[in-house]
Amino acid sequence: MPSPVAVIAGVGGLYVAQSVIGGVTFQGLPAVLRQHGASLNDIAFILLTVLPWSFKFLWAPAVERFRLPASGGNRSRLVVAVIGSVAVAALVAAALTGPTMLGAVTTALVIGAFASATVDIACDGYAVESLAERHRGWGNSAQVGGAYLGSAIG
Repeated sequence: MPSPVAVIAGVGGLYVAQSVIGGVTFQGLPAVLRQHGASLNDIAFILLTVLPWSFKFLWAPAVERFRLPASGGNRSRLVVAVIGSVAVAALVAAALTGPTMLGAVTTALVIGAFASATVDIACDGYAVESLAERHRGWGNSAQVGGAYLGSAIG
């Protein structure tokens, strides 16, 4: 069993990483699009990327079944590594596409948001099962602080 400090640091780091996508999408990208002459309707189109976060409850049970197989063990690291890689690839694809191809950028960001929301499911489950009740407040502080830091970076 990992130490509470390691779990809290890991959770905080994951929240920083997954919140960068939100920061890019909701703070950085609208400013860049506007600077390149995009209409307000086009900028509002980017808000479609929030849909995976709104509907993550639909696939959360499947993530938990995969993360905690009946045979025992825990696949949290696998979920985070694979899906996190998808999120990074989506951000890179969005960056390489550029702001002029709004449909492609939005598609890449929706894929990144789906991956990020899936990592969030696994991360929350891991934090709850790995932290004793007396350490969960610190775990939540790492989540919130990491999310703010990630948004600022994005």
